[in-house]
Amino acid sequence: MYYKKLEGNRVYLSPMTIDDVDNYTKWMNDRRVTDNIHSTSKMITTVNEQEWVEEVMKRGGHTFAIVSKENDNLIGNCGLMRTDYKDGVSTIGI
Repeated sequence: MYYKKLEGNRVYLSPMTIDDVDNYTKWMNDRRVTDNIHSTSKMITTVNEQEWVEEVMKRGGHTFAIVSKENDNLIGNCGLMRTDYKDGVSTIGI
């Protein structure tokens, strides 16, 4: 189940859920995805990905599932990293 935390015209952002680990594992083993994030040489298992999702969920606040409003399907994720609150800047990953 997803929750609309930030809503756009075609997608919304929702907190990540452990139920999506299989999707994330599939994506992280797909060369079309990993070539763009320089992770092609890594082999990601479901256990690896579950640990990552659990860690992200524990930290909270800055990583979201991207969900299609048309059918409530997960289509990606995004997050803010290296946030500098003093200067008001952050790096985004999609």
